[in-house]
Amino acid sequence: MNVWGSISGLVEVELTSAEPEQALAAINADNIPLYQVTFIGGLTVRFSIRRSDYSRLKALAKHRGDRLHLAKRVGIYWKIKALAERKLLIPGIAVLCFLTLFL
Repeated sequence: MNVWGSISGLVEVELTSAEPEQALAAINADNIPLYQVTFIGGLTVRFSIRRSDYSRLKALAKHRGDRLHLAKRVGIYWKIKALAERKLLIPGIAVLCFLTLFL
């Protein structure tokens, strides 16, 4: 994973399909780049994609009748998003930094 992939956010998904090779070919035909492709079993493939491509992949999997499972979220984007959801943490850190500088 490069720096840009970490900043924009990646998701690691598991795709279960009756024909995983054809499913990967369909994903490739839809111009969705895949990273770190690993075959887990005969019917399951685990790989990473960009966060922005997840909705297209989900629609493609639903159209093909495949099962898609979100395994993990990877990257700086998800860390910042989780930090932004904690409303009092950032102002608290700002107040502590101000008080430290004031002393």
